Amino acid sequence: MSDILALLQPHLPADVLAQACATARPSIPYRLSVAANLPLTASRVGGIGYWPQAQPYPVNPEGLPLALLAQFNLGELPVGAAQVLALPASSLLAFYIDPHSDYYGMDALRGNGAVCVYFADTRTPPLSRAAQRALFAADA
Repeated sequence: MSDILALLQPHLPADVLAQACATARPSIPYRLSVAANLPLTASRVGGIGYWPQAQPYPVNPEGLPLALLAQFNLGELPVGAAQVLALPASSLLAFYIDPHSDYYGMDALRGNGAVCVYFADTRTPPLSRAAQRALFAADA
């Protein structure tokens, strides 16, 4: 039983705890910290991340740019974590959401508002920070 389920055990009925245990998925703990001047390929929550110059930047159905929710450099995960999570041991996994929608990506099941992208090779020249910021300045 995971630490969180052990904490919940005294507060949940047995059938609810059993359902939570049955649907539990592997995870890894993380801690966020403030950092400056990270490489575009570094793991991050929000901000400007890696996007290849030659690839069209993701947009919502109205053509407005999606915002980086988070990106994970899989090579930065603790040893063995990628295997436990059934992810590749390297490359980049990025999640984008629609900052122009009240749903902020929650309507992704309807084909709107969210994109998950896997970049197997991040050696492709990235879209610069300035170019990415300009995408959002244009829609302000």
